[in-house]
Amino acid sequence: LGFGRWVSELPEIRNDDEFDSTNGIPDNLHMALYCGKCGQHFLFCGCEGLGVGEDMYFVLPTVADDMPFTLRLERWATLVKMHPQLVNFDATQMVMDYPSTIADDFKTTRPIFEKLMDEYKHSDALKELQHTMKIPSNEWTKVLGNCNLAMDNLFSGNWGQIKLFEYVLLNNALRESKPTDFEPSLRKKILYVLEAVCGVLDMYNKLGVRDLNWQLEDCPRPKC
Repeated sequence: LGFGRWVSELPEIRNDDEFDSTNGIPDNLHMALYCGKCGQHFLFCGCEGLGVGEDMYFVLPTVADDMPFTLRLERWATLVKMHPQLVNFDATQMVMDYPSTIADDFKTTRPIFEKLMDEYKHSDALKELQHTMKIPSNEWTKVLGNCNLAMDNLFSGNWGQIKLFEYVLLNNALRESKPTDFEPSLRKKILYVLEAVCGVLDMYNKLGVRDLNWQLEDCPRPKC
């Protein structure tokens, strides 16, 4: 089987106190891996050749409605760590480096970025993206919906549920801004959001994912 060999190369989940054990990650996380090419569980996938394993993703139960923002970030970092192609990206350290106020920082800056995204949705830049990617006009409403969903998941901490294309939209919208657009007291908080989006998008680009609909985690979207 094409995917069978990945099992032995997957890292073990750490049993220390690095993260809270209530972040919803099951002990048998290896068994939640699916092939992004054929959609089959990795035990039944027969894909072979160049790129096998690159588009794997996790299929997990719904995130608890009351799961705190910080635990959702820890959940995402654990999934990154357990993906055989993402192990060189230290998402764990990235999350641990955030200040204890990170949840409030994201909550404070959300209205600012929602305004930026709304401006981007009506910009020539997004229309140019539509032309470049040859997105049919009848799918444009769906693209605008992707913008809203990406914002929702970003500020809820569900970073694994954001599709690659949605990260592109987030990145483009946020890059329309500059530090002088914001009060000095907000700039550091805003930088956390920018670094998160740019860092994850860069990680996915290095992974070599070609499917713009790929996401690290596929599960029912939680209420936030």
